[in-house]
Amino acid sequence: MSQRILIACSVGVFLSAGLVFLIQPLFARLLLPEFGGSPSVWNTCTVFFQTTLLLGYCYTWLSTKWLSPKKQIVVHCSLLLLTLAQLPVGLQLLEDDVAATSPAFRLLIMLTLSIGGPYFAVSTTTPLLQHWFSNSRHRFASDPYFFYSISNCGSILGLLAYPFVVERLFNLDAQEITWSVGYGTLVGLTILCGVLTAREPGSGAIPSSDDNSGKGLDGEDNSSTQKMIDRPMTSFRRLRWVMLALVPSAMMLAVTTRITTDVAAVPLLWVLPLVAYLATYINAFARRPLLQFDRLRQILFPALMIAAWMSLAGPDSQLRAVVEIILFLICGIVLHGELAADRPSTEYLTEYYFWMALGGCLGGTLVGIIAPSVFPSYVEFPLILVLAALTQQECPSVGTGRIFRAVRITATVLLCGSAMIACFFHVWASMLATTSQFVGFAALGVFFLMNHSRGFALALALVLIPPALLPDINSLARKRTFFGVHEVTYEEDTESGLRVHRLAHGTTIHGEQVIAPTELQKIPRTYYVPTGPIGEALTLAGAEKSSRKVALIGLGSGALMTYSKKGDEFDFFEIDPAVRDIAQDPNLFTYLLQGEGKQQVIIGDGRLKLAEEKEETYDVIVLDAFGSDSIPIHLLTADALDIFMSRLKSDGALIIHISNRHLDLEPVPGRYAAERNLPARASIKAATHAIVISKSEELISQLSKLEGWYPPRRNASLWTDTYSSVLDVVNFE
Repeated sequence: MSQRILIACSVGVFLSAGLVFLIQPLFARLLLPEFGGSPSVWNTCTVFFQTTLLLGYCYTWLSTKWLSPKKQIVVHCSLLLLTLAQLPVGLQLLEDDVAATSPAFRLLIMLTLSIGGPYFAVSTTTPLLQHWFSNSRHRFASDPYFFYSISNCGSILGLLAYPFVVERLFNLDAQEITWSVGYGTLVGLTILCGVLTAREPGSGAIPSSDDNSGKGLDGEDNSSTQKMIDRPMTSFRRLRWVMLALVPSAMMLAVTTRITTDVAAVPLLWVLPLVAYLATYINAFARRPLLQFDRLRQILFPALMIAAWMSLAGPDSQLRAVVEIILFLICGIVLHGELAADRPSTEYLTEYYFWMALGGCLGGTLVGIIAPSVFPSYVEFPLILVLAALTQQECPSVGTGRIFRAVRITATVLLCGSAMIACFFHVWASMLATTSQFVGFAALGVFFLMNHSRGFALALALVLIPPALLPDINSLARKRTFFGVHEVTYEEDTESGLRVHRLAHGTTIHGEQVIAPTELQKIPRTYYVPTGPIGEALTLAGAEKSSRKVALIGLGSGALMTYSKKGDEFDFFEIDPAVRDIAQDPNLFTYLLQGEGKQQVIIGDGRLKLAEEKEETYDVIVLDAFGSDSIPIHLLTADALDIFMSRLKSDGALIIHISNRHLDLEPVPGRYAAERNLPARASIKAATHAIVISKSEELISQLSKLEGWYPPRRNASLWTDTYSSVLDVVNFE
């Protein structure tokens, strides 16, 4: 009987965790056509998922505190049966009067009606099944925390299964059915676990330290561990649980933002930090951890010093990214290890998980919602490193012998000394940032050798935070929104008088203009040069007309406005207000002033805004919204392209900019054009990749006569709102 309880609870915990990580991307995809690609949509979803998860843990804590074991089982099984009424899961559309409310409120209502009950029930499974198992007579019942490792294994499987298997094999309708079947299976397993544990009551309390046996689960003497586990429950202990969960959670999101923005926006690169984060939890709560946190704690502070030293290498350094990922792993193993080592007896199991969940929720809120609203740049990662140092009482050393001390002193002097010298080689850094780093590195070495963790944290803040907050001296403007940090910098050659302004998001250039000499301001640069495919297509499209009405999805620096003629009307659709403010500031860019036609900038998701326009409104639509090497998939599906083509006049043309370092997007619109029997041509030149789909043969015939234009490849599946896979277009070369 006990073994059956172990198997049933293990499978239930594993399945529930996998379902959690499958439902989130599924509903993110379902919501895209309805709400567009605004980050506020995902942020609202994140708030819903985190809040529901926290409510689930709170429900588990309170129900196990106030109800007897048998009543818990009856109440929870009844709740599970009620949630079956929401199956199969799917997006529940609202009545017109509710749909007219604010988008955020409408989104929360839709999520609640669509998956509120099942997601709430799934979130309760891991702590509740552990609590039930602790009441059994199984020999592991006294310490059921290993189930948390099983849970995180399920999370990793669900996380990897969605992009690599589920998304590629199933459309959204099939995904909804599959998830619903999995949830129904989980309900059955949970009820089975409740029945089995109800039939076999036992004592699940961890033995006190006064127990004469003093033996752990493996028959070893763990009396010291028992004393630690059975420490009194205090407010400080609960707060420490929150902090130990908060820091790795926030660091995982901050590292993801850093490497996908400043190093490479490689598709699915965000998966790696999340897998590493879950792996540190698996290691911490395993019955036999592969990596001992107390040993890695000895290298935590040296790793923080190396990360501080690597901050001088610049944001786009791949070596710096590797160091930061390794540091994240060390911090995760150490802090999660300390969290697991301080786990209480099973009497407080569900409360313990509540405080852990609260810490993870606060960490995600700090980086995902608060930081973009408060900080002008990516300050959260340095700030979290400082918090990681503050969680430690001292700076432990690897060894205590004379040789170890000599090596420690020598290495510290060399590292901090070289860093202090290197501070003055960053020619664009402000003097205040350079001074702060210089003083900070000196203090960092002193406090490290003194084993003073609080002083070390203060010195680390001096090294990392001011340079992140203060712009370089060649920075003209920096704006941060939920889309990221947009910065305008300049380069100037005093001898030739050439001055160039650049708009960048991370390492990706979104626009560039020659400001001096002034006669060059009208000439677009980078992707939009007249000899490039976008320039050629926009020049020829509707050239015979006295006036053109053009829609452009994506504004950037406004370079395409230079192609407007007298009588033309250019409507720019831009989702980020910060980009509009930058493009309209004549001190930064003047492209919007160079065109001869009229122009307006409309804020919002391009697909949703164009869907509101009348059919056959535009002569040309330019789709140029694939910034920072990321792609809004909902703009490339057949459903979206159908909307764009319907808004074109009978001889209109759709120009799609598909330049990308990591994705070969040409076959996607190429397949669409073939399926709809529309003439199309593609071109790669002037470092630009574009495809033109037209309603008439005339423009395509003109482009075919130019050098470098060819029929687009179509070796991809047709993307729709219910099916698409980024992996199909990843460029592995």
